Amino acid sequence: MAGSGRWDTLSRLRSAQRTKVSTDADLSKALLDFQPKLARTLYDLSKKYGNLNQEKRSFIARKADLTPSWFRHRMALLSEYQSAIKVVISLGKRLGDSFAWLFYVSAQDHLLEHGEHERQFLLPPGIGGLGEVTFIERFQVVGGHLVLYHGITTFLRVGDVSYIDVKEGKVAAIGEPKTTKVAEDLLKIEVHMVAPSEKDMAFLAEDPRHHDTDEDYFSPPLPQKMKSRLGKQVASMGDVFEFSGSGGSMELHHDSRVEELSEFCKELKTSAFAYRKIGDGLLLFGTRTARRSLSSKQFGGALPRWTEKLHVVKPGLQSIMDEESADNEIRIGALNDPDTEYRLVPGMAPIFFWPLDVATIEDILFHEVEVYFLYYPAHLVAKLRRAGFKVMSIPGQRGFKIEKRIGDTLFGVERLDYYTHLVTREFWDEDVVVEALCGVARSVEQGDITPNAEIRMDFRQ
Repeated sequence: MAGSGRWDTLSRLRSAQRTKVSTDADLSKALLDFQPKLARTLYDLSKKYGNLNQEKRSFIARKADLTPSWFRHRMALLSEYQSAIKVVISLGKRLGDSFAWLFYVSAQDHLLEHGEHERQFLLPPGIGGLGEVTFIERFQVVGGHLVLYHGITTFLRVGDVSYIDVKEGKVAAIGEPKTTKVAEDLLKIEVHMVAPSEKDMAFLAEDPRHHDTDEDYFSPPLPQKMKSRLGKQVASMGDVFEFSGSGGSMELHHDSRVEELSEFCKELKTSAFAYRKIGDGLLLFGTRTARRSLSSKQFGGALPRWTEKLHVVKPGLQSIMDEESADNEIRIGALNDPDTEYRLVPGMAPIFFWPLDVATIEDILFHEVEVYFLYYPAHLVAKLRRAGFKVMSIPGQRGFKIEKRIGDTLFGVERLDYYTHLVTREFWDEDVVVEALCGVARSVEQGDITPNAEIRMDFRQ
């Protein structure tokens, strides 16, 4: 399994951090190898996923000439292969997020602008993606600064690389490599960079490897479309630094219910489903899977599915429901859903940094346990109403929106999905979610937030 070596590196690093001492002489080398190996694996998987898409399109174009049963079987098989690839890519991105978080945890101001951009689950195809991977394979450190490749993450979306001043704990610059093929088996990679000041890019002069190669090859000019796109990308990279800086803030002190997740995972056994109520409206249920590799779990039969086991958790479901409430919506999901493309939600830390022991994190990431949830949001709705919010259903959609009138000002949240996510997948207590929203309402009431302002909620962990 490609991710196991990267996981070993992270778990060794976590142990070294907690003991404040590292006796592993190979740990530094393993950390430098982490990105190139993970990036190459994700690039190969992304390329394979694209090849399967091409194969699907070729069969669709020839559908009239193919036997219907063969066509259906072949398309289903290709989709199964793609699903398995997405599971492994999601695992790789989780590991990449954990690695990158080590260097961005003290520079979270930069993440506001990253969160405004669309994420790319697959690595870029063709020469572009190959150039990015080749770049990180050659440059892990430049002028004493760590080069962090954004393609192994889900939360770094502006530019392709960050240059991290590890000593100062800050992002010194952001770069956008552009690749052209200048000869057989030879790529020319130009990196366009932005930084808060010229001084922040002085480190580049300290590393001659970051300049031209020994030979001078003719490089064809960039196409006009690529030039235009590059200009927009470089401009957005500058926005990252413009957004840096503290705005209005408040502190929320709370103990998440992650410890209850840990206890639940330790109780799980194979061939049996168990459940546990967490808070007022959340019910976890799950099982421990048979000891097999992740690939064999994907291709050797389907993982257990909650739809087949709902009858087992009926007593637990009844314990979270309020028979007198008119709000009877139930949400169902999985903590590490193999059918969903993973992404790190803005403001949240990767699971690697949760207060869980390494064995439990490994069980969740590698599907040694399958954990599902049933969530009954009526309790959260009732708490919001008691706090003075008007809670309304969204016409034609699932979910709610809220409003609170403060004098002549109306404070509202268009969708509560982000906040219910905090409860169901980040294990926040519902009371803390309500307090967070009340805190913003107080800021509006005190005049800290001007009328007609669009509020950017920026949680930090």
